[in-house]
Amino acid sequence: MPENFIPKEALDYIKNKNLKVGFSYKDVWNEEHATAFTVAKAMQIDVLSDLKKAVEKAIEDGQSFETFKKNIKPTLQQKGWWGKKKMTDPLTGDVIDAQLGSDRRLKTIYNVNLRSAYQKGQYDRTMASDLHPYLIYRVGNSVKHREQHLAWNGLILPKDDPFWDSHFPPNGYGCKCYTRAVSEARKKKYENEGIKIPPTVDGSGGGILKIKTKPPIAEYKQYFNERKGYVEKIPKGITPGFNWNQGNPRTESVKYILVEKLLLSMKDKTLIHISHRSYPETLKMYDEAYVMGKKGLNQKS
Repeated sequence: MPENFIPKEALDYIKNKNLKVGFSYKDVWNEEHATAFTVAKAMQIDVLSDLKKAVEKAIEDGQSFETFKKNIKPTLQQKGWWGKKKMTDPLTGDVIDAQLGSDRRLKTIYNVNLRSAYQKGQYDRTMASDLHPYLIYRVGNSVKHREQHLAWNGLILPKDDPFWDSHFPPNGYGCKCYTRAVSEARKKKYENEGIKIPPTVDGSGGGILKIKTKPPIAEYKQYFNERKGYVEKIPKGITPGFNWNQGNPRTESVKYILVEKLLLSMKDKTLIHISHRSYPETLKMYDEAYVMGKKGLNQKS
């Protein structure tokens, strides 16, 4: 991507993140990614720092994945963060054959971080524009799309609609979906004419994409993150860990992260063992703990 197309907000988004080690991808979750740069199994700060700098360079210079890989791979190999290695899970004590660096993992690191950063920049610019009150959901150029993502393709909603709190792309590993800002005039044009989709290089596909302007009926599944100790509702079609908006981290989820820290700081940690609880019970527990923790903090201040 040419340098003049790289939004400054995208680069700042990555640069402003702090390094946070995590053994599992579940150790740093949802909105925590808004302020933390992490790569599962990268337990050495210098290795994590090298990866972060490589991602920043890729955004700043508009590097392709091949260039990114060529630059970072020798460093990771030199520091021993490559291939498989026996590692002990600090949470469970289990010894596993951990996959460290690989071409496939580098591609995931590159794709997830760059797409998240670009979407953060897109969201910030849209929210700052009075001329663009809407966002449109579009699928990318993937060979195969997730069913729900296709159902959201062409959906235009106000940029402050709650739908974007949990459906703002990327919405999973390998997801190439994106959003674009839409003006009132453009929205009316799309409603009247649809969006022309050109055929693929082999001549297949193409046609007119009909626009949708009503949010879909929400369908959820429960997901238990055993490493964080809580249950959450995840919209169908969203990969766990992606159900948040990079540009606008939700207050409720941030609250639960703060509550978790409060609970972990208490001597009695039994409250976080909630795998047997229902989702409503979990939310009630967190709300009660949040109020209790706030009272404690206010008394200390």
